[in-house]
Amino acid sequence: MQNQTEISKFAASSPKSGAPSNYAILLFGMLMFPIIFLVFFEARKRRTTAQEWEKSHYELQYRSSKVFLLGILATILAAFAIFLTGGNQRQAEHTMMLIGLAAKLNYLLVGWVAVRSIRGLFLAGGQRAIGNPKSYWMWPSAAVPAPI
Repeated sequence: MQNQTEISKFAASSPKSGAPSNYAILLFGMLMFPIIFLVFFEARKRRTTAQEWEKSHYELQYRSSKVFLLGILATILAAFAIFLTGGNQRQAEHTMMLIGLAAKLNYLLVGWVAVRSIRGLFLAGGQRAIGNPKSYWMWPSAAVPAPI
């Protein structure tokens, strides 16, 4: 019984963080496209103003959502190129092939963002900072704590 009291005191005293919920929104935002803009702007705003360990998570979220949005933009531009080809059948087939390639690359981007988000969610749950949040590496490592 005393152990539960200590746990509840610790939970009440520890500050609530928005980084884990931002990871969840990032994962959900890949399915519902406009929602990912919330993560992008929230992470952009909070990556300089949050607590020290949270800053690395918001930087990771900002960079992950930025790359994902650039991939979506590339696919939209490739799809828009169909309308610019006019009536030439050969150019239209080539453009369709590029759109298919862009769509397949977006599947890779979804996997990349999902792995980074799940790993970041795991580290944020333990309130551990990301070692190098400016890296585009797929598996971010935790920051090594300073020796006491």
